[in-house]
Amino acid sequence: MKTSNKIFIATGLLLLAYMVGYDFTLKSAYEKGDYKSRFYNMTELKFNNFNIVNQQAGNMLGLRVEHGDKYGVWVDKNFKDWVKITQNGQVLNITYVGKNFRQAGSYQGIVIICPVLSQVTATPFPKPKDVEEYNFGSDGGIEIDGFKQTLPMNIRSDKSISVTLSKNTLTDLTADIGNSPKERPRLTIEQNNHIATAHITMQGASQLSLYGPAVEKPDYHLGDSTMVTLSGSALKLVQPKL
Repeated sequence: MKTSNKIFIATGLLLLAYMVGYDFTLKSAYEKGDYKSRFYNMTELKFNNFNIVNQQAGNMLGLRVEHGDKYGVWVDKNFKDWVKITQNGQVLNITYVGKNFRQAGSYQGIVIICPVLSQVTATPFPKPKDVEEYNFGSDGGIEIDGFKQTLPMNIRSDKSISVTLSKNTLTDLTADIGNSPKERPRLTIEQNNHIATAHITMQGASQLSLYGPAVEKPDYHLGDSTMVTLSGSALKLVQPKL
């Protein structure tokens, strides 16, 4: 038999083995119902007793922080080796350790669950000195969902990082967004939020979107270059300050 034929046959057998293995894995997941889980194809990391999230690659890694009775941290298996998560006291630190800087901003798939959230800090991943092609990205972002607490919540973010609040009931919210005149960090508060007191400072060319959340005592400080989007009851919240 010719060498070329042997290589062809070996390649075919290897491909067949891969397809059989993949089919078996898929069938196993289907039979167990794993595919129905919201954490399907994600890896659970063991962390406990944190209430502060420090996102150190906010322009590259998208994450969701949501309320839950138990602590949990889940990362998409497709890029778990590119993400480094550590804990220092009550602070959970997230950063990027991968080398694919050209597709930065496209990694969505981190879920963080905790009973109480006191602070979220989001800063961009700095451009490596030895990397010429680098997409700073603006597709990371943070979603904060479902917290009902009397403990004050503080949010700080900068550069082109977006923060979205959804389904939260908060006694006190303080948000300090942006300090760069060129970048456009965004803060979005959906209609399904109820906030007793909100202290919001928007600096630089930041963007604030209020889609009619219930805010009893608003305290807004907007920069000269801040872009504001309002709808519903939010129109009444800022009207006295215009």
